[in-house]
Amino acid sequence: MSPLTRAFPSVAFRLNHVAWHLTKASSNKQTGPIPVSTSPKSSCPASCHLKHECYAKKHFVNMHWDKVSRGERGTSYSAFCNEIRRLPYGQLWRHNQAGDLHAPARSEDVLALIKANRGKRGFTYTAHPHSFELFRHAKQSGFTINMSCDSQRAAAAATRRGIPAVYSGAPVEYKDVTAWTFFGVRFVVCPHKRNSPSAQKVQCSTCQLCHTRPSNVVIVFPLH
Repeated sequence: MSPLTRAFPSVAFRLNHVAWHLTKASSNKQTGPIPVSTSPKSSCPASCHLKHECYAKKHFVNMHWDKVSRGERGTSYSAFCNEIRRLPYGQLWRHNQAGDLHAPARSEDVLALIKANRGKRGFTYTAHPHSFELFRHAKQSGFTINMSCDSQRAAAAATRRGIPAVYSGAPVEYKDVTAWTFFGVRFVVCPHKRNSPSAQKVQCSTCQLCHTRPSNVVIVFPLH
């Protein structure tokens, strides 16, 4: 350990760990006042099709995300999992208002979070190519990991194989649409994202489709 990190343990933490942050009651207008987490920017795969369109890189969310990524906010991953474990029974919460899950090579860390969520109702989205078995195990355990797909076809194919899926980054004109069917799968535009006078009144805290919905439904997120 260098003299700097010996003298300032917080610096050692920032250098040797990456932080995960849990906000107990979010002020995010989309999620509503539920717990939301933020993972470091390094958690996002380079292959993510929204890396240049990511809403989290804008405004105050990005400022918070930068601080978490630098280790200025948050805790170690094990401490973060303990925070999730202590959430009230049945609590709806969103993992990763910004950031992603660990990569498939670290699937044991994803399994640790699924276990910590037991008795709660967590949901998230991932661009990582995790195994179908992990998606199914998470869903059966009460933690919905939505596969982030870049096309209708990919989302429909995942859904037909029993994987919760979202069509993210859909053309902006889809904000004027409510729902449609494609290859026998129902596509529903996120109620908060629609061009509707009532859209801004809908929040994850009340909608909850990304956690629980019929098995043949894909949620659509048009570009911002």
